[in-house]
Amino acid sequence: MCGILAIINNSKTEKVLEMMEGLMSLNHRGQDSCGISSENIKIKTYGLAQFLNVTDLKDKDNSYVGHVRYGTSGELSDDVIQPIVIEEEENRIALVHNGNIINTERIKEVINLRTDNKEEYKNDSILITKLLNVLLNEKNSNVKDITNDEMKDVINEYYNLLEGSFSIVAIIKGWGVIAMRDKLGIRPMCLGENKKGDYVISSETCAIDVLDYYYKRDIIPGETIIFRNDSKHYNMYQVDSVLKPCIFEYIYFARSDSYINNISVYDTRYKMGLLLGEKIKREVNIDDIDVVIPVPDTSTIIALGVCKVLKKPFVLGLIKNAYIKRTFIMENEEKIRKNIKRKLTVIKEEVKGKNVLIVDDSIVRGNTSRHIIRMIKDGGSKNVYMASGAPPVLYPNNYGIYIPTEKELIASGRTLKEVEDILGIKKVIYNDLEELSSMIKDSNKNIKGFEVTMFKK
Repeated sequence: MCGILAIINNSKTEKVLEMMEGLMSLNHRGQDSCGISSENIKIKTYGLAQFLNVTDLKDKDNSYVGHVRYGTSGELSDDVIQPIVIEEEENRIALVHNGNIINTERIKEVINLRTDNKEEYKNDSILITKLLNVLLNEKNSNVKDITNDEMKDVINEYYNLLEGSFSIVAIIKGWGVIAMRDKLGIRPMCLGENKKGDYVISSETCAIDVLDYYYKRDIIPGETIIFRNDSKHYNMYQVDSVLKPCIFEYIYFARSDSYINNISVYDTRYKMGLLLGEKIKREVNIDDIDVVIPVPDTSTIIALGVCKVLKKPFVLGLIKNAYIKRTFIMENEEKIRKNIKRKLTVIKEEVKGKNVLIVDDSIVRGNTSRHIIRMIKDGGSKNVYMASGAPPVLYPNNYGIYIPTEKELIASGRTLKEVEDILGIKKVIYNDLEELSSMIKDSNKNIKGFEVTMFKK
């Protein structure tokens, strides 16, 4: 999971601050590093988008791409901060990628067969940028002279070679921009436009809204939008494409004010809470629950739905430090443990002497959950229950979520009773995967299924 942003600057006006503002609104999708590139200049930094130094980018280029990074493969270093840029003589490509490519060895073989370069690649995003560069140069060593038909050939071969999840935008200097989404639409990608005829491409609609563009539509699975520098644009579509997005976008990744695949994230999380509330009623004597406390922020809306069903008080008993990274997207367990302590504190008066139901969006490793439960118990609570908006997370994910091994997952290979004992609570309740999937599909009949490999094989 990362965040991507691009602006097609048909009006030739100042767009650098727009890019920075848009990336700031996507920082929930990645906080390791960020960067922006125009046709000619790239800037980058570690950490949040607000720390980007945009003074070197004060131009009015044809287009810009930007990225906020959450690492899913490889280590963080200067050369993996996106946009990934390849410059060769007059040719220049700047590419941003959200997702995870799973056939990297095959792509390396293709590159090695077609070039004399046998270098190693630190991650999949560098690799696919190199692949695009190779395919373009095979058509014309002067890339800016590639015809539309030649570009179509390149894009078709690119799709045929890439396996995994990807939303990609690439600036090709002197030629234009290509934006493409994988054939299953696993990672989100949407299109907006302003009154000047400028376009914006974003991982989420929240960035489109912040920049005062209007949302046009989602880029559909297998679609490529090609923007030429002469202001003309056209579309390509891959056969055998079907919408099967990652369900975890709705549970955790996306911002609550966004629409993903034309579905309100806020509404989905509220309905997720209604489903969860009904399951809690079936499994717990609700007279034993005094208050419902959400784990901020994603779970707050889920908890509202739970409270609607259970008719129990909604209490903001946990206070979040807004300046700590999202612990799920941290790659190191020691970092996770330290930041959980900095991230949350409990309002003791709201839990003392009470039976508490904690609502979280998901229970993944269990680190955050154990710390929260301990805090609430230390605050003087009686019994503690925990409910998860997500089903049990049982398996690693290959499509852009950092879960390397099953042994890290608290629910993997364990019964509910074993999970309850580890967490030290009276009862744990998870949402049902089939009910959750059906509820979301009801909001968009074009969805044919979901990427759910972290929940079932």
